[in-house]
Formats: sequence, C-alpha cells, structure tokens
Amino acid sequence: MYGMAYIRLAIVLAAVCSVTAVAGSCPTGFSGPQCGVCESDAACAAATNDSGATCSHDVAYASNSVTKSYACEMGTGFLASIVAPNTTYVTCHTGAQAGQVLAPSAEAPAPEAGQAPAPEAGGAIGTGNCDIGFVLNTTSVPVLCSATSCQMSAGALDVYCGDVTCACSGACPAGLIQGLVSSVAGTATMTCEPGGACAIAMEGLPIASIDVQCSVGECLVPVVRPLGNDTLPEGDVAHLSINPFIAAIPLLALVTLLAGVGGYAWAHRRLWAPASGALDAAALAALADGPAALPLRRVATLTFLGLGVSVPMNPRLAAKKRAAMQVKAVRRAVTSHVLHAHPEDSGVGALLRRAKQRLGVNTSEDAEVPAPRGRAWAPAPPAQSPAVEAAAAEFVASLHDVPGQRGQWAVLGGITGTVHGGEVVGVLGPSGCGKTSLLGSLAGAAMDLGASAQTTGEVLVDGARRQKADVAYVPQSDVLIPSLTVQECLRYSALLRLPLSTSPMETQLRIEHVLDELALRHVADSQVGGAGRIRGISGGERRRVTIGMELVTDPAILVLDEPTSGLDSFTALNLMRTLHQVASGGRVVIASLHQPSHDMFLALDTALLMSHGRVLFQGRPADAEAWFRGRGLPCPAGTAMAEHLLKVASNPADIQALLLERGGQGADSAALLRLEDGGVQVEGGCAREGIPDDGASPSDTASASPSAADSPPLGGGGNMDSAAEDRSPDRVAAAWTPVAAAAATHKPGKVGRSAFGMSATPGPEPRPAPRRPGFARQLAVMTWRTAIDILRNPTLLRLHLGIGLLMGVVTGLVFWQLDDSNVGVQNRMGGTFFALAFLAFTSLTTVDLLINERAVVAREVRGGYYRPSAYLLSKLTLDAIFLRAIPAILYWAPFYYMAGFRGGAAYQATYLFILVTFSCAVGALSMAVTVASNTAGEASFGMNFIILFSIMFTGFLVNVSSIPAYLRWIHYLSVFFYAFEAMITNEMTGRTFTFMASGYAQIEGINGNTYLTTLGFDAGATTRDIGVLVGLYAGFTLLCLVLMQARMPHSRPRIKNIMRRLSLHR
Repeated sequence: MYGMAYIRLAIVLAAVCSVTAVAGSCPTGFSGPQCGVCESDAACAAATNDSGATCSHDVAYASNSVTKSYACEMGTGFLASIVAPNTTYVTCHTGAQAGQVLAPSAEAPAPEAGQAPAPEAGGAIGTGNCDIGFVLNTTSVPVLCSATSCQMSAGALDVYCGDVTCACSGACPAGLIQGLVSSVAGTATMTCEPGGACAIAMEGLPIASIDVQCSVGECLVPVVRPLGNDTLPEGDVAHLSINPFIAAIPLLALVTLLAGVGGYAWAHRRLWAPASGALDAAALAALADGPAALPLRRVATLTFLGLGVSVPMNPRLAAKKRAAMQVKAVRRAVTSHVLHAHPEDSGVGALLRRAKQRLGVNTSEDAEVPAPRGRAWAPAPPAQSPAVEAAAAEFVASLHDVPGQRGQWAVLGGITGTVHGGEVVGVLGPSGCGKTSLLGSLAGAAMDLGASAQTTGEVLVDGARRQKADVAYVPQSDVLIPSLTVQECLRYSALLRLPLSTSPMETQLRIEHVLDELALRHVADSQVGGAGRIRGISGGERRRVTIGMELVTDPAILVLDEPTSGLDSFTALNLMRTLHQVASGGRVVIASLHQPSHDMFLALDTALLMSHGRVLFQGRPADAEAWFRGRGLPCPAGTAMAEHLLKVASNPADIQALLLERGGQGADSAALLRLEDGGVQVEGGCAREGIPDDGASPSDTASASPSAADSPPLGGGGNMDSAAEDRSPDRVAAAWTPVAAAAATHKPGKVGRSAFGMSATPGPEPRPAPRRPGFARQLAVMTWRTAIDILRNPTLLRLHLGIGLLMGVVTGLVFWQLDDSNVGVQNRMGGTFFALAFLAFTSLTTVDLLINERAVVAREVRGGYYRPSAYLLSKLTLDAIFLRAIPAILYWAPFYYMAGFRGGAAYQATYLFILVTFSCAVGALSMAVTVASNTAGEASFGMNFIILFSIMFTGFLVNVSSIPAYLRWIHYLSVFFYAFEAMITNEMTGRTFTFMASGYAQIEGINGNTYLTTLGFDAGATTRDIGVLVGLYAGFTLLCLVLMQARMPHSRPRIKNIMRRLSLHR
C-alpha cells in the first residue's frame, strides 16, 4: 500500500514537472523548480492517496524518509551570475521502501575523502541517489548532476554520495562552462544547517563548495515495521504482527476441543474398556451373583388401540393406483392360475390349442399331460367375471380412503389388540400391506412412517403410555461400523442409551449378558465387517449384533422389521430360535416376515396376516390350513402355507370375502388380540357363533381358538353384511359406509371413542424417565468411535499424509529457490495457487466418509443414540485435524523452504496457518455439501463445481478489477480469493523486486506492493482476509450442523407438528 503511494507521488511529481515546463506554475500544494516541495498535509494525502501522509519541512531526514526535495537559491559569486534564479534544486531519494527504516545518524559516520560510503543492512543506507540541477542564465540550458551510492541516516542533516557526474541537457556552451561541467567526477557531499543553509561540494570542481539557501519539503507516509529478516535499528521496538495468531484460531479451537474430549474420556476411562484383570473379573462375578445383579425389564401386556397411519397423496396419483388395481383384477379374471391348473386350462394351453386349430392339427387326440411327480393337478380356481373382480378391486381401493380428508391415503386402518409377554408374533403380508407401518406405530418409530405421515391411536405398556425406552426397534438392514468389534458395537450402544447413573461394571454386565443371550461370545472380539476389505463375521451373526445393540438397553418389547431378509433358511431358522430365547424371559417380540419358510412359519407363536392395512387372519400357524379351508380357500397340495397366505392377501376377491364375512355379524370392527397359553383369542370385534362379544371368561374364549373353522381375523374393518357371495359394487358401498362414518370421528393423536367403534380410556401417565447421557458423553463416544474407525482403516489417512508430504517435495523442486525478479513474483503466485488447489481437491474424501455412514447415523439418530450435532462435531474435529491440518503442515514444510519463500517467523507462521485454515474451511464446506446431497455423485459434482467456480475468482487466473462490475462481486464469495490474497500479500508486501525483460534495461527496487496493486490485490488487506477466512470456516461449520439437524429424521416430527398446529389454528 505504501509503495504504491510512493509510486503515485513520483507520477505526480513527473506530471508536475511537465506542467511547470509548459505553463511555468505548480499545482496547488507544491512549489519549487521541480514542484517537489510540499506545502500542506492535504497535498501529500492527495499525492500519495494515503490519508495519513504528512508534509515535513524538516531539513533532517526522518526514519521513513523516501524523497526529500530542496528548492535553492545561489549566493553571491561567479556561479550566481551564470545560473538563472529560482532554477536550482536538489532531489534526494533514500532508496527506502515501505517496511524499511533509515539507521540513526550515530550509525552513519561520514566517509573519508575520496571514498564512497559503505551500504549498511537494515535501512536504505548507501543505496540512495540525488539529482542536483539548475538552468544557465545566458543560454537557458539545463545542467543535471547525478549522484549515486548516497548515504542518508535518520536524524542527520547531511548527505554523502560515492559518485557524481554532470552533463548539460542540451548543447553545453563551449569554454569555461563546458570545462566545469565535464570536470566533475568523484564523490559529492551536501551539508546543511537546520535553517536551510547548505553547502554542496562535488569532487573535480575548482571551487570548494556551492553555497545555497534552500527550502525543504517531503511527504511522509506512516510505516509499520514488520518482523522478518529486516534488521531493525537498535533501540527501535518491533511491532509484533497479529496475523499468525488470527490465522491459527481454527487450529487452536480444534486442538482445544479434542483435548477437552480426551480429558473427559480419560476421566471416565473405565467406560471404554472391558473388564480386565483379576480384580475386575472378581468384581464382575460378584455383581452378577448379587440379588439384584441385572434388573431386567419385563412386560405383562402390550395394548395398542386404533393404530392408523395415513400419508398425503395427490388425488390424481390415488386415482391411478385405483385404476391399476382394477386392471390387475380384470387380468386375473381373464387368465387362470397357471401354477395350479391343468396346462390345457392355462393361458399357454389356450394359445397352443388356438395355434393348432389354425394349422389344421387335430387337438382331440392330444395325450393327457402328466402331472408332476408326487402331486396331482389342482382344479382351476372358480373363474370370476371381470365385473366381480373389478368390484373387489374397488372394495380394496376403498380401504385406503380417509373419510373427510381428501388427499390422504390410509396405510394402516385402525388396528387394535393386546399381546402378552413371552410370545413371538410374526406379521405376514405382501409388499405394501402395512407391515412396516404397524411395526413403526408400535415402536414409536415415526420416521419410518415418513415425515408427512399422520398417525392415530395409542400404545400402552402394562397400562401406562409407552415410553421410548420400553420398545427397541430393529430395522430391516444391518447398518454397522465395519471396523468395530462386536463388543465395541454393544458398548457404544450401552454408553449412549443406558441411564447416566449406570456404573461401568453394570454396563459391562449388560454387555456380557447380551453376548450370552444371543450366542455371540465366540465373536465378541471380531470385527463386524461386511464392507470394504473387512470380511468380519457372518450375516446371521451380524443380524444378531444389530439385535444385541437394542437388547443391551433391556427393552420390554422388541420390534423387528424383516429380520430374516437376506439370510439363508438355516440361518433364518436359527435366528427365530434366538428370538424365542429373547422372548422367553418375558419380553414381547414382534417381527415382520416377507417370505418365511415352512419351518420358520411353524416356529412362530402367532401369525398375523395383513393386506391393505387390515388384518385378515391371526392365530397359531398350525391352525391356519384348517381355518382357510373352512372359508373356501384351501391350500393347494405341495404349496407351503405361508406362500398360500401371501397369495390370498394379494387377491382382491379373497380379501373382500374375508372382510365381508368377518363384518357380517354386525359387530364392531375393532378386535382385541390376546395371546394366552400359546393361543389367540378374539374379543370385541368379529362377533360370531360360539364366540362371546363381552364378558367372556378366559376359559370360554380359549375354547374358541383359531382352530375352529370360523375363527375370524383381527383388525380394522367395518360393519358389513355377512353374505360373502354378494360382491356387487352397491353391496360393497353399503357395507363400507359405516366404517367411513366411524373413521371420520377419530382425530389424529386422540384416544377416546376410536374410529372403529371401540371405547378406549387413556392409561396412566408414564413413569419419569431416567436421566440419559448428555452431550459431553455423546461427543466423547462419537469421537472414540470415529478415532477407532480411522486407526483401523489407515489407508485414507496414510494417503493424505504421504501424498501431502510427497507433493510438498515435488512442488518445492518445481519452484526451487525463487529469486526476486518478476519471474520470482510469478512463481510465488503460481506455487501458492497450486497449494490451495491441491488441498481443496483432497477435501472430496469427506464425501465417502459421510455417505458410507449415512444409514448408520440415520438409524442411530432415530433410535435416540445421540444428537446429530454430536456425531457431526466429532467428524468435523477429527477430519480437520488428521485429514486437513496435518497434511497441510506436511505439504508446507518442504515446499516453503525449498521454494525460498519469505524468511522470518511471523511470515512463515502466517503462511502456514492460512494454508491450514483454508484446508479446514474447504473440508467443512465439503461436509456441508455432502450432508445436503442424497448421493455421493451429487456431492462430488456439487463440490467440484464450487471449487472450480471459486478458483475462477481467485484473482490468479483473471485480474479481479477487469471483471465486469455486475460479476465482480462474486469474488467476495470465493474462499480461494481470501486465502490467496492473504498469502501473497504476506509474501510480497514491503519487499522490493527487480523487473527483467529481454531487450530492455533492468529496473531494480520495484516495490512488491506495486506488483500486487497492478494484479488487482490490496496489499493492506492481509489481516482482513485472514479474518474473513476464519469466519468462513466458522460459517461452513455452522451450515454443516444446521443442514445435518434439518436432514436427520429426529428433527422432522417437530416441524410436522408445528405445521399441523398452524393448520388447526386457521
């Protein structure tokens, strides 16, 4: 900034000289033969473009003197007679630049006669020059004497120059004048008095000195003395730069946070490791043998009342779904059951007969097609007319209507029941039948139902409203951290979800109990695996680990969504045995099953068949075949019963028949499921012969188990006529109307008179929940887990460290030992730009880190393991330190010194910490983009676009000042711009460079600020840019946390509830 001020001053002076020569006058504020003597501070401020500049008339040199101008008049004598008045001047340039000072006068003794003063380090001593000029009176020819190697010192009045020569600017008059001019050669001195009386002596003149009376003026610009290799004068206190400290704020904050987490972990170190040693083993054994060693939670009854789920759906889309159901039903009526009918009765057989008839082949003599071995051809099901099938499809579609709420699609239709402890209940049905919705409603996993889903009903555990700790929900997929061991997975689940008062020994005891309960003891110290290069444990064991992470909190109810999916039949059967073991202690286990094998189906205590949000059948699996045979839906020979149930639940005509028959007795549609003595009993809904509606004793209802041929299904339905054979659309509409009317009275979230006619009284208020672990525990556990994952998967860490160091060496060799020429300036900018680009593109590794764990985090946030901010803060901290800061330091160490960047601790530290802060900021931005993206491809594309867009406005590829004004503002959004400008101004401000071009004279002493200003950078904006860069890092971190909070499931119900309340107030 200051160098540019001096350049501007020189330009002004040159312009002034030109104007004086033409017009004979100086601009306002300047005077003298060369218009170089300032008269006011305002004139200096305007000339230097620096409001702090002042005009000094002191004859002595100041420590920040750059150019001092003398306007002189000759005394008496011969020279006074030949020199024109008001034309004598002296202009001295100290050679100092911004950031340099002159040595005090005591350090600058006058040289001996005939010797040039030796240059001194630390100022502009011996590097100045002076011009002495005047105009001849007779011929008006200017004479100019140029003195070089001049020495000026702060506080001194005199100037000593090592060499001087004189020449005429035009034709020098022959004779005496020409002889005097040509005789000057050697040293020159100018000694002055404080009042302005000076004597100029030039070696070679026949006279000792030229006496002149001068008026002095110079513009002084304030100079901040930097740290570095520039030696400061003795006694002068250096101004310590704050730039390194500002740039180091992010790294200091990260290290402080990590140290705090480490201190917490050390203070609670017994939580992180299993019991070891004789004393720990003895204490654990004593605790296990105690009278209240492990207070396990058990449940007597689980009651759910009127569970319903509906989701918004565009009426046009709903109409399309209805039409699709009808088309499918009509096609079913036209075609026969190929798998169970005779081949000649199938669609393929009909095509063959038609082809033979066209070819003239006699079809009457075709041999009978033999049936497969061990079975006979089943008779084709009775064909239904397309109209009947269409009516059935319309009936099924009407099950999804939500009366009074246009645009809502019912997923679950008012399921009510009671389950006793110790039982394993299997929920069966085709895809989309409502299995997951039922499980999500029971478990309170609202996010599995969708962010916009509306839920109704109540869930009670032993008469009290369900608490979150009562139910454990195991999703369908096993999403685990592959690098953790089985025991570590159970441990972090226990540390995050058990009450804060749980002691380390109690935590370990729960882990040991789960390992034994799920038969995982033999793989306790094996990594889970399943992803990457870690093979890990088997699929069945991995599924049991997922279950164990829920059981470690000792829930009363275990809800599993398709736990056997992806497992072979043997492993799936073993898992069912494990679930029986879990339930045997008094828990309730409810699991959805997609396509269970015959053995798995029989292993259930109770089977629950669902279709279109209604329950079609419930009872013991062994009784299912007789029950369906009694309703005209026998299981074909050779077909597994579970498969037959799925076919029935997929056929609209069969669904309509079962629901109409069940509703035909005029009873309420809400049925009560009770599991007693391994049987199922129905109470309240589905009244029929032999089953009492009210007041039935357990023995009475036990005698009417589903083994009876007329055992009805459980669940939502309506008051429908019993004539199953009458399936006309009018009959269906008449039967469905009471259900629609009843459902309309059920408000979301209310418990009272249910939508399906059942009176329900709210249970007592839930008991106070124990205190859960706070944010400090969550952050510590997440940091521990992330650190273990990084250390056990060191490939990425090694790549970052190794490539960072290697690229630092390579770029150091490419930009080896930069000089102070214009080529050196270009290479300094190029090396800095490459360093920023390299670190920016390595930030893309955060994409895989977050995307790979997204499913794990979503499941654990739903389960209440931790807050999203705790997970992301641990990721941001460890990622910034291990994958951003340390690689940046390893890159800087060889590159900076091999390239020969600026010396001095403050400059080196500033450059380093800017590089580290930039790397951390881009890493945080990459995380924010990844959190906002749905896939790794979206995140990578978005981050690449942002990096390239920011690079365009860095100021290296294009001069910012040349960008059109309507686009120029974009550079303020570029993180590259602030880092690059701060680093390059830190490197070049206050230094001098040499301009070299082939075929042109070399220009030395060009201020680095001149280069910066020419390229569109602000040399005085280093501190501002560093502060903005630190602010951007904080902003990117905050943006990442906000996006994570918004996208994680747990925050959505709050938003949905707020919107619902707003709509109710309208």
